[in-house]
Amino acid sequence: MNATSAPALSRTFAIVTTYRECSVVTEVSRDSVTLSREEVGAPLSAQVNGQAASLSRAVRLLQNAQTVTLTAEVLPAAPIGNPRAHQLHRVMGRVGIPAAEHYAFARAATDDHSIYSLAALSAPQADAVWAYLCSCYPAAANQAVSA
Repeated sequence: MNATSAPALSRTFAIVTTYRECSVVTEVSRDSVTLSREEVGAPLSAQVNGQAASLSRAVRLLQNAQTVTLTAEVLPAAPIGNPRAHQLHRVMGRVGIPAAEHYAFARAATDDHSIYSLAALSAPQADAVWAYLCSCYPAAANQAVSA
C-alpha cells in the first residue's frame, strides 16, 4: 500500500517470509496479518493468523516479509452527497428547525460530535437522522427524502 491510499477500516495481508542461515533457506513462513480499527482516525489493532497480536509484532512481520499481498480491505461507507443532504436540510427547515441548528440536530441523532456537514454523513447516519427527525417531528414523515 502506498501513502496515498484511502483510509480503510481494515486491511488483511497474506505474507511470505523466508528465513536463511548462511544463505541456506531454513524455513518459509506463510502468515495472515490484519490491521483494523473501529472508525477512520481511531487506533489500529492487529491480528496475526486470526489471533490478537501487538501492533508492533504485526508491523514487524509486514516489514520483514519478502512477499506482501493485500487479500481483503474494508473501506468506510461513502457519504450521501449534496442531493440527499439538501433534502434533509429542506425538510428540517420545513418542520421549523432553524438552519443554524441542523448540524446539532444531526449530532444529537447520531451521537457523533464530529458532524460538520450533512453531505458527509454515511447512509446509516443519514437514516438515523431521518428516523430521529420523524420521531421528533411527525410532520417530517410526510416529506419525501430519497435513499
